[in-house]
Amino acid sequence: MVVGLTGLFLPRAGVAQLTVVETLRIGGPDDGPYLFSDIRGLAPGSNGSIFVLDYRTQEIRLFDSQGRFVKRVARRGNGPGEISNANGLLLAPNGEVWVNDPQNARWTVFSPAGEFVRQHIMLILSYGYIWDAMIDPSGVIYDPVSVPSAGGKYRNVVRRVRANGQVIDSLPARECEQRGTGDRPTVFEARSKTGSRVSDIPFLPSPVSAWDRRGFIWCSSRDRYEVIQIRAQRGDTVRRVTLDAAPFPVSKAERDSAVERIRTSFTKMGAPEPDYSRIPTVKPAIITIDVDDRGRLWVRRTTADSRRTTFDLWEERATRPVTVTAPWRLSRYFRPIFRGDTILTWALDEDDVPFVVRGVMKRSP
Repeated sequence: MVVGLTGLFLPRAGVAQLTVVETLRIGGPDDGPYLFSDIRGLAPGSNGSIFVLDYRTQEIRLFDSQGRFVKRVARRGNGPGEISNANGLLLAPNGEVWVNDPQNARWTVFSPAGEFVRQHIMLILSYGYIWDAMIDPSGVIYDPVSVPSAGGKYRNVVRRVRANGQVIDSLPARECEQRGTGDRPTVFEARSKTGSRVSDIPFLPSPVSAWDRRGFIWCSSRDRYEVIQIRAQRGDTVRRVTLDAAPFPVSKAERDSAVERIRTSFTKMGAPEPDYSRIPTVKPAIITIDVDDRGRLWVRRTTADSRRTTFDLWEERATRPVTVTAPWRLSRYFRPIFRGDTILTWALDEDDVPFVVRGVMKRSP
């Protein structure tokens, strides 16, 4: 029996370290449905099953609690229950799985067993690497979008949509103050006769945020270890989490690798190389932030060990975090799913092949 995390360490003042123990792995070098190329969505189904969205193949695959392939829930196409350019999954309170399907201009809904239920024609107003939406306990979807504004510009808002597809309203997007960069550019821009390209400046701190299903947004500018909790509708700050964290220097190998990647990209399009002196010498204190189903804050912080992932876990009234170490190399662009003491996510092996993994938190020896 797995003991609840709160009961696991709070009564013991000396316990400050937790380790994630792997309990399930799906994927790797195998062929067929167990081979993943670009995972953009995970959703825990009924009885421990797992939905996996592979972006490159545009398939949603269902696996049982033991990691055995059950069926293809969706494949590339334009018909009912098919997807095209889908980039994320959401799990509703009733167990239904929602899919963002931009090219078909709709959201598609599947049952907990992976059967097509319905679709909602929905104007997709923005598109990102992964659909960064949230469903609250009442079933309302909070969907970040960009809408036209004065002067031909766009502004960010959060569209609220009921489970029947009806748009309720839009809330102003809450963005962090970008103290780490100020008014300085955050990207390298390349322009040539063949077009233009934008590349993020490596290791530059930029704001990150995470939904709290209880009606809050957590936000960090990442230039220092500080995270604030904001009320989603009113915008007032209700909590501030800070910690002393020494910056980690960018190694020569890391900088050289980043420079070579940008140089190759710019050279291909015949654009001049950018000013590499704008690359910082230290890494941001925080990589990403997340919130679990209990409202606890997870801060993934920068460490010297790139083979593992380290989180600071903040309880609601804690003044110091508990350190949680996971034995996997995780992408900074994908949010793990935290349910109680269980973590569901995907990771990369030594050959950068993605695999789905589930683990449970245990007290460190």
